[in-house]
Amino acid sequence: MPMKKNNNRLSFQAYSNAPFNNITIHNSKYVRVNSIKVTITLHYSDEICTFFTKNPQLIHMMIDRCEIERNLPFMEWEHTVRSILFKEKGIKDSDLDQFVDWNLGNLSFSLARYRRCTKKEISSFRFRRADQRSEILAGNDKVVYKQYIKASHYDQNSSIPNYVNID
Repeated sequence: MPMKKNNNRLSFQAYSNAPFNNITIHNSKYVRVNSIKVTITLHYSDEICTFFTKNPQLIHMMIDRCEIERNLPFMEWEHTVRSILFKEKGIKDSDLDQFVDWNLGNLSFSLARYRRCTKKEISSFRFRRADQRSEILAGNDKVVYKQYIKASHYDQNSSIPNYVNID
């Protein structure tokens, strides 16, 4: 039995070195997300901006949005999302040029392409979530947010807020 625990710990270490989380639960199944659909409504308009992306930072934001948004300093969700979207290649120029009207508080994400996870991926993901729950119970309420920020620091293509540092 101790061998299994070591395997899980090694499994978690390998998973925790992955830059961004791309595993979530969809229709009660564990899935690895390959791409997402992003929809941005415009203030005072019925128009929307929609695009598909494989951006790993946006995929991670979609998966852990509540924890990330909850722990960002006040009004920084929109600043963070803008800094990512301004670099996003999948947005049409006409949509990008409407950034002044973007309602990023109402930004929505949905799965576009994904596949079912392997048993090993599920085990690693479940171990990571159990570790996060333990950290939260021990008083580290920002563990999920800090892991996102850490992944952002390690990914050269990501955009991270300049006010954030890694503990």
